[in-house]
Order: sequence, then structure tokens, then C-alpha cells
Amino acid sequence: MESLIMRNPPSTIPRGTRAAFSLVELLVVMVIISLLLVFGTAGFSSIFRASRLSSSGQLVQSEIMVARQQAVTFSREVEVRFFQTGSGTNRVWNGVQGFSVDGAGNWATLRRAVLLPDGVVMDEAHSTLLVSAPVSGTTNFGSYGSQAYRAFRFRPGGNTQMALTTNNNTLILRGTGTGNPSSLPANFFVFVVTPINGKTLTFQP
Repeated sequence: MESLIMRNPPSTIPRGTRAAFSLVELLVVMVIISLLLVFGTAGFSSIFRASRLSSSGQLVQSEIMVARQQAVTFSREVEVRFFQTGSGTNRVWNGVQGFSVDGAGNWATLRRAVLLPDGVVMDEAHSTLLVSAPVSGTTNFGSYGSQAYRAFRFRPGGNTQMALTTNNNTLILRGTGTGNPSSLPANFFVFVVTPINGKTLTFQP
């Protein structure tokens, strides 16, 4: 009786050879991988810039909140100063520090000087708080020595000085190298200091 077991048909592939990718297929795969790397790097770079901007905004907001709290708690004027560092044409607004006044009219630092992370600056062109600051001058800024600053003051009740109004109470942070400096980039961080109570509103698109 014939066996019903089917045998495997003989292989049509010559002995000693095996299937492989052609040169065209390899090139296509390499192009696809390259495109994925390019778009992936661009995406991560954008995420990193947005995260760095958010961190910078939190640093500035913390300094403003501490300054207002000190003014209310100790019933004295406290000044929030924004500093410009660098030299020549490379000077940028990237520092912030709080100062409080004593009974003799002397100003002393509240906390250490805060410098924004590399790649983030205060946008002077669109920040009315820098363009028309109620206070300006020059003083030491941490290890950077004597630097120019622009500032506003919290009064003992927590509100701001009368010279700060809705016309000069906005500060904007932006990343460097993010388009034309004369216009706002797609991603930026906005502070609006409310004169009547000194509270700060923030916005990040």
C-alpha cells in the first residue's frame, strides 16, 4: 500500500545560496532611517526648547512671588530687578533678583542672583516692563559685577507702586534664535503684573 505521507517538494533554491536584500532595497531603508532621524531630532529639539522656556518662566515667577510675599510679610518696599548681562552687542536681558529696603533707605538682596538658562532671554522689544520700567539703574548682580537693571516695586500692602500701570506691566520671555526678533515666535512666556494687588498672571501659548 502506497504511503500517504507527502514529502516536501524539492527546493528550487540552488544549494549554497540564500535570499538577500538588493542594493536598491538597502538604499531605501537607509533613506527612511535618515528621514526618521531628522524629524525625530527636530521634534526633540522643539520639546527641549519649550521645556527650557517653561523652566525659565517658573524661575522668574518664583522671584516675583517671593518679592511680593516679603513686602506683605515685613511691611516694606521690595524691588524686582531685571538685569542685562554680557558685553558689547551681545548684551541681553537674562537676570532677575529681588531687593528689599530697610528703615535707613538701603537696598539689600533678598536671595541669590538668578540667571535664565542659556537660550532664553527677556524680549526687550515686546516687554513694556523693560521699555517703560518705573525704576532703572546700575548695581551689582551676583558674580557679574555692576550691571544695568530695570525694575518695579511692591508696596507694603502687596500692590505695586503707582508708576506701574497696565501700560508698562508686561514681561515676555523668548528663546534666542527663534525667528525675527522684531516679532514674537511661536512659543513664548508672558508675565502680566496686576498693579492693584501685585499678583502675576502668566500665559504660554
